[in-house]
Amino acid sequence: MSELVIHRGDAGTVEVRLEGDTVWLRQEQLSQLFGRDRTVIGRHLRNVFAEGELD
Repeated sequence: MSELVIHRGDAGTVEVRLEGDTVWLRQEQLSQLFGRDRTVIGRHLRNVFAEGELD
């Protein structure tokens, strides 16, 4: 079962999906959460998978 979690911080509000112990966010949500451009998040995610940090 999924639930919606709302994070409110100084930079605004981000809604995320919580499924069990896993939090799911889109790139845009990650960029809002960390205060970075979406392209920075995309580049980091590509590197994570290219280096085998996640399967």
